Amino acid sequence: MVKHAEQLINEIKQIKTQYVAEVGKGRRVWPRSIKERVARLDEMGIPAKSVATESGIPYETIILWRYNRRHKSETGAFHEVTVARSNSVPAVRAAKRLAAPKSDGKRRISKSGKCHPLRSPLERV
Repeated sequence: MVKHAEQLINEIKQIKTQYVAEVGKGRRVWPRSIKERVARLDEMGIPAKSVATESGIPYETIILWRYNRRHKSETGAFHEVTVARSNSVPAVRAAKRLAAPKSDGKRRISKSGKCHPLRSPLERV
C-alpha cells in the first residue's frame, strides 16, 4: 500500500510539472487526473497534510476537494428547495392602470443639440 501511495504521489508530481509548464502558474483549474489521484490517496487514509507537502498541491485545495467529493456524494446533483404555499404569499393589487402616452414619432432636439426620440414620461433613462 505504501508503494502504491508513493507511485500516486510521483504521478501527481509529474502531471503537475507538465501542467504548469503548459499552462503556467496562477489561478487555474486542476486536471481531473490529479484530483482522482488525490482522492485515491484520501481513500487510502493518507492525511491531506502529507499529500500536500509531498505533491506541492496546496493543503486548502485538497481539503476543498475532499469536502466537495463527500458533500456531492451525500446530496447528489439535485438540490432540494422548499416551495411556499400560494395562500401564504400576499396578493398585490394595482390601484390604477397606467397608460403611456402615444408617441407622435417626431424627434426632439435637446439643449445640447442632440436629437432624441420622444420618450414617454414613464420611461426612465
